[in-house]
Amino acid sequence: PNNRMPAIIDQDPADGGDGVVRPFTWNGSSWEEQPSFVPEPQFAFAAEFGWTVAVSYDGNTAAVGAPGDIHADLGKRALGSVYVFTRDPATGEWAQQARLIKPEPGSSQSFGQTIALSDSGEQLVVGQRNHVGSEWANIPDTAWIFSRENGVWSSPVELIGTDLVPEDEFGVAVAISPDGQRVAVAANGQGMTDGRVFVFRQEGTGWIVEQILDHPEAVDAISWDGFGAAVALGNDVLMVGNPLHDDVEADRESTGAVFVFNFDGSEWVRQPELIRMSSFGESWAG
Repeated sequence: PNNRMPAIIDQDPADGGDGVVRPFTWNGSSWEEQPSFVPEPQFAFAAEFGWTVAVSYDGNTAAVGAPGDIHADLGKRALGSVYVFTRDPATGEWAQQARLIKPEPGSSQSFGQTIALSDSGEQLVVGQRNHVGSEWANIPDTAWIFSRENGVWSSPVELIGTDLVPEDEFGVAVAISPDGQRVAVAANGQGMTDGRVFVFRQEGTGWIVEQILDHPEAVDAISWDGFGAAVALGNDVLMVGNPLHDDVEADRESTGAVFVFNFDGSEWVRQPELIRMSSFGESWAG
């Protein structure tokens, strides 16, 4: 980004896991810490604010996930929310713009555990990958896309995967293209055989499944290797993390790899090159 904002997360157990995000801005020669972002007091308790962070390309919009947010209802847990902060380019000052929640939030849904912002900051994708046991209650994971116009965030559109069960952890990783026209949502729960990535494309005011990318190298349930643990999306390139991939050529187990897909104008095609640990040299691989 032109004005980068790395975040340091402080989940101090003494404050019940409320969380805080510390923004930094580059002044041309060094990084300067700015006033911290904190959750709204009535929603702060155990909010896990700062579990995830994202920032727009221009550095003027930041999103912060708070998947533990209980919505001030102590009878429920981990409904989740996402805070949006904006920066005044003239003064450099940050202010909270919105606190976003999903329609009809439910207990233990952990909305906001994964998030991603488009380059403009006008589109935000939020994953709801349940991490506190809600899969046992058969509550499916999901993802949502919010859009902002003239500073106002719209009601979200739900992104729905197909042929999934709650244990598949749809939303474990999310990414959005720089232009905000495509979203990648991974599902790689250990109840799955392989893991897969869903690519959604915007059509008008809605979103459709453009393509489902299965694990390029079939594995069995015993050797589940986490395909989809991380995703990154450009306008025409998609990278998918596969942290427990075996490097057969180097005779190493669970070294990890990154699969690369390019959009050729009609579909996403896996590239022959596989980015893996051994590609960086023996010294890096350890």
